[in-house]
Amino acid sequence: MLVEEEIIGETYKVLMDYIFKNCNFISLIKRYNQHEVDTKRNINIILSSSGYSVDEIIEQYSDEFLEKIYEKFKNDEQIFNDNYIKKYESDEIGKMISYHNRWGMTSGAIVWLYYNEMTLKWLNKNKVNIVNCKKNDNALGNPGVYHSDTYTIKLTDSIKSELVNKKSLYDWGYPDSLEDICFFKDGYCFLETISHESLCFIYCDNEEEYEYLKSIGIKFFEKEFKPTKMDKWKYSDGNKQ
Repeated sequence: MLVEEEIIGETYKVLMDYIFKNCNFISLIKRYNQHEVDTKRNINIILSSSGYSVDEIIEQYSDEFLEKIYEKFKNDEQIFNDNYIKKYESDEIGKMISYHNRWGMTSGAIVWLYYNEMTLKWLNKNKVNIVNCKKNDNALGNPGVYHSDTYTIKLTDSIKSELVNKKSLYDWGYPDSLEDICFFKDGYCFLETISHESLCFIYCDNEEEYEYLKSIGIKFFEKEFKPTKMDKWKYSDGNKQ
């Protein structure tokens, strides 16, 4: 059942208490970079020319830092050659496209570096609690071509502490962390999020649970309880990867 408003404040805290009592696993998604080769190349150029180490970039990461990187490298000939300029800057629309592309190929590369470092660090910290890693096909359904990994992880005290310190379920998102947190109860998805679209679905077991969630301040688009078929949300324990 689709949640109408972002769950924040006291409602978020009470929901977390309920989840901690009833759920024992979460899942989180790590995205792939669809332009990995170019991104790695540009990151290497930026690292070698700027004098920053990866650790220094992570420490200084901010909107101001990204703008600084963009200004320094927006005209770098190692990244942008004459063919690029001819392709994108022949008219005003092309210049606008060029700006976004240049930002993406400089500052955007640093955003991806930050995302990758932060998510790998988190996964490494929680690796003993990962029970499954499922590779997800890309949107075109090309076999063997993947766009993300979905990790199923035990809901530990450490993760509970992280959840308590967040303001919203949508705080699990690019580039600061893994994305789209879901909670599992008795092997089935109880709550699912799509962070970048600010979407949350809660699959209530029964009308009593639905009414309780409403009573703590959660607003559903459905004004009456509707049973949800849960089979498709059952996760696979699989093997640790």
